[in-house]
Amino acid sequence: MDEWRSRLSTIQDLGIEVPRTEGSIPDEPGCVAVAEPDSLEVETIMAALHQDGHEALSVPEALGDPARLNAGEADAIVVGLQGDPAAGLRLVSAIRAAPETRFTPVLLAAPEASAEAVAHALDLGANDYVLKPVETEEFRARIKTQLRRRRYQDLLGHGVEDGLRLALIDELTGLYNRRYLISHLGRLLASMARREKPLAAAMIDIDRFKQINDEMGHGYGDKVLRAVARRVADQVRPSDTLARLGGEEFVVLMPETREPDARDVAERLRQRVAEAPVSISGEQPAAVTVSCGIACALPGAMDADGLLQAADKALYQAKENGRNRTVAASELD
Repeated sequence: MDEWRSRLSTIQDLGIEVPRTEGSIPDEPGCVAVAEPDSLEVETIMAALHQDGHEALSVPEALGDPARLNAGEADAIVVGLQGDPAAGLRLVSAIRAAPETRFTPVLLAAPEASAEAVAHALDLGANDYVLKPVETEEFRARIKTQLRRRRYQDLLGHGVEDGLRLALIDELTGLYNRRYLISHLGRLLASMARREKPLAAAMIDIDRFKQINDEMGHGYGDKVLRAVARRVADQVRPSDTLARLGGEEFVVLMPETREPDARDVAERLRQRVAEAPVSISGEQPAAVTVSCGIACALPGAMDADGLLQAADKALYQAKENGRNRTVAASELD
């Protein structure tokens, strides 16, 4: 929980909304698996669960064979400890070892004389315990707390995933966004400098994209952006980084690549975009071209801003020269 909260504080610093506090999570019915060998205790536990609208599954056989628990869909698991607690302890250990139940709350039901076994179970990852004979109101309160905590944990996990996605991924194209590109470019330049290798950047801009938006609408323009992103992605190496810089501009970072080779890559992807109209489902195909600007940073000779500015100047020249072409920074006056 502390790790999730730590990550979320970072996400929050990026201006992204984080989940609510645990105390504000509403209490809702859940699915609870009950692995308890005592039939009288099972009756009490099941009645308490049904009182709050929970779905209850009695699986005493799991104490002998943890594989029979089949608790992937359970929101919480009740494990009964008996005079010989070995079976219950094995089940708790198996629950924590299985990926699908690793974070599922485990509530022990234990005889009063089993303090040592309870302590061992808590060490293995059990979350809480009640003493036998089970007191209904206490059990209801403790299972409610565990279910609420599980939901909060899920919210924290989803919050981190969503936050990272929003922080690093362009929602429209699924490519890395500008924030990630700038951060990654700095690290790449430092790495290339240490290894004395060049780093090339190709800046790619869709030609006359404003005209496409004005004539066909922004929804159509978004579809063109996604289609171009896919075509460009098909032409880059796994070691390259493709990002949407913003608007209709993309950047490809090519480690260990000198300018002539980077120019060949850019020419290939330029031709790939231009070779056939972009087919839009339910819409008329669009003839789309791109212009490319290439720049290369030799080890330690250029910072991130300098590399992107050099590629941008080359891109501007490609536009000035008539669009649908590639220009390298070394070709500029």
